[in-house]
Amino acid sequence: MNKATSSTRYLEMVLALPLANRLINAKEIAIRTGKSIPWIYHEEKAGRFPKRIRIGTRGVAWRGCEVQRWLDQCTTTSKIS
Repeated sequence: MNKATSSTRYLEMVLALPLANRLINAKEIAIRTGKSIPWIYHEEKAGRFPKRIRIGTRGVAWRGCEVQRWLDQCTTTSKIS
């Protein structure tokens, strides 16, 4: 299996999983939003994105339900504009 096939399968798997009731990492958020990982951290720091939680000494994640709520809000806002 080549790297492109592996990446495609990972992307398909990630997008098939619902966000509710689980923690998600920055890479998955980047895939779902089309934004970069630095953008996620920047928007979080500015208060425009949900806060991450620490899941160990070096790991962080976001609550899927909060990210989904943020995505829904963005979709609603863009439909109104």
